[in-house]
Amino acid sequence: GPLVGGLLTEHASWSWIFFVNVPVGVVAIAVSFLFIDESRDETHVRLDLPGLATSAIGLFALTYGLIEANTFGWGSTRILGSFAVAAVALVAFVLLERHQRAPMLPLELFRNPTYTGANLVVLFVALAMFGVFFFMSLYMQQILGYSAVQTGAAFLPMTLLIILVAPIAGKTSDRIGSRGLMTTGMALIAGQLLYFSTL
Repeated sequence: GPLVGGLLTEHASWSWIFFVNVPVGVVAIAVSFLFIDESRDETHVRLDLPGLATSAIGLFALTYGLIEANTFGWGSTRILGSFAVAAVALVAFVLLERHQRAPMLPLELFRNPTYTGANLVVLFVALAMFGVFFFMSLYMQQILGYSAVQTGAAFLPMTLLIILVAPIAGKTSDRIGSRGLMTTGMALIAGQLLYFSTL
């Protein structure tokens, strides 16, 4: 991904990173019709439209506020209004999900500490990984003087490690359990982020 993004940025335009997904999506849809059997949930009652609407509005308003805050100012009416809409919609979403007969997100799942812990770990790892991709790409290009392609290539070792380590980690987790592996992995990520913070 980073290497292809670098090639597109350097030889076409940065906006092509969005367009390149269109043919991938078209092929994926065609392949899904050919190779994936249709399945249905016979217990499904109905779509949770209020939950869908409130979560979509809340997440859109939050994302919009975070993206546009530097343009309009963090204290501007537009941004504060956006955050207010996000807060109201997301609180409404939680309240609706608590009382729906067929909620989109059953909140009782979060009573399970394993489920909650696993989701928190995924959240923190994603934040760390995307933070590293974002800031390291800026560091490589603006401080070290790498081109977009060189920056993308510099991320290849991390990408290859993920591809190689993921199946081994999965098998090891089945054999010895996930708690020790996740704890060790999170400690390594924390150490790596501490190291990066000194750049």
